[in-house]
Amino acid sequence: MNMATIVLLIFGVIGILGLGGNGALSIALISFLPSVVCLLPLAVHQPRKVFLIYNPLVYATIFFFGTQVITPAMTLMFAPDSPALMPWLLWDPVPQIRAAIVMSLIAALGLVAGYLSPIGRFLARKFLRNTFSGANVDSELVVLILLVSGLALQMLAFTIGAYGFNLHVGVFGATVFAFARIKDIATVAWWMCIFRRQKFSLWRILLGLMPLALDIAVGGNKGAMFNWFVLMLAAHQFVRRVYIRRVLSWVLVSICVVIVGFVYGTEWRTVKTAEYGRASVISLSSTAGVHMTAVNNLLSRPLAESLRHPMELVGVRASGVTSLGVILARKTELESMERMIGIDETIFQYAVLSFVPRFLWREKPVLDLLEQVGRLYFGTYQTSPALTVMGDLYRHGRTVAVLLGMATIGIFLRTSYEWMLLKPERIPLRSGIYVSFLLLINWEASFSGIFPALLRHIFVVFLVSVFIRLFLVHARKEGTTHD
Repeated sequence: MNMATIVLLIFGVIGILGLGGNGALSIALISFLPSVVCLLPLAVHQPRKVFLIYNPLVYATIFFFGTQVITPAMTLMFAPDSPALMPWLLWDPVPQIRAAIVMSLIAALGLVAGYLSPIGRFLARKFLRNTFSGANVDSELVVLILLVSGLALQMLAFTIGAYGFNLHVGVFGATVFAFARIKDIATVAWWMCIFRRQKFSLWRILLGLMPLALDIAVGGNKGAMFNWFVLMLAAHQFVRRVYIRRVLSWVLVSICVVIVGFVYGTEWRTVKTAEYGRASVISLSSTAGVHMTAVNNLLSRPLAESLRHPMELVGVRASGVTSLGVILARKTELESMERMIGIDETIFQYAVLSFVPRFLWREKPVLDLLEQVGRLYFGTYQTSPALTVMGDLYRHGRTVAVLLGMATIGIFLRTSYEWMLLKPERIPLRSGIYVSFLLLINWEASFSGIFPALLRHIFVVFLVSVFIRLFLVHARKEGTTHD
């Protein structure tokens, strides 16, 4: 038995012991169980994969079943008065957070069941073997073209108000934003090209940093640095061997990245909201002015003061299971209100409406689900604590919907993972496309939005694949002509 399995089994036993209690300590103990459920199948059969961030079960653990479950449980034990626990909504936090952790455990079981089922492997090998053939092209020039194109599309999305810290929904907004995701594919592929080389070149590294620079410059995204770090780390793990000491260094770097990103992102958003309003779309020059004000504000304040509020926000951001607890506690009470405002069947609504782009249907309804759920369940306006995929599923069909929905996600993730593994060698574009599909699952957002995002992204990847094939055909013709 390997070390990873032994460690996970110990945490599993500790978590099971916690099921017998009913206090904050027992909640802290059982909070480890969802992570154990996700990682144990990997540890038993392929222990080294426990450290691969691009493995679907590891990704789910990092972005929800680990951080978003364990953090609130520890907060309840060591800082029960923390605003991250939403005391104004959870009137009896111990049993309510406990119920949310148990629901997370059920969700993890559903996810793992779907992932381990033979359906995903069957779909990938039977129907997807020759899909997106352009992804098999191993060309640094093609990756470079896609990276520059992705950056240009993201800049276009910012210009029309489809990207950035605003609430604008334009006619072409969703379409342009979907195509801008090419940048994520190309970022992974470009860094794989960098890591495969024996010697690094400065211009390649600077170009690899451009997606991060653009996200910070125009996005106002507190998680921009961490999101870029995840893409770069996945690229590194695709190419280089994983060692335990590297894992520890990655954890330390990721913590620093999260802190820096939240400190600056929070200040930037505060300045932008104060000067232009939360919902407004601002120009590039105004965005630069917001950056200058934000930097001056941070430099003029003591470090401890600049860190205090963002660190509170980190606690709130990592409290997905607390938000889930609110939804579990208030679902019965607010069910009639959901029907009244039309958010009781959003999975079906999103799926149907996603087939027609807004530029073809200009009167297409705007489904501001997160804002409406935030207003109804959390009393927030123009923002919302994490709805969570599990919370959205529970709203639609209680525990059965959570199990079935999470199993469906598990099948989808296994299908995309097996598609990548059909080629034994790690091809940069193929790996980048897989990671872009993995990132479609935003565990803090809704289940309702997954299918529309998936539909748009499949279309984008298909066009990218066609472009690569046409580019190569043209390049071969040019080469033949010159010969």
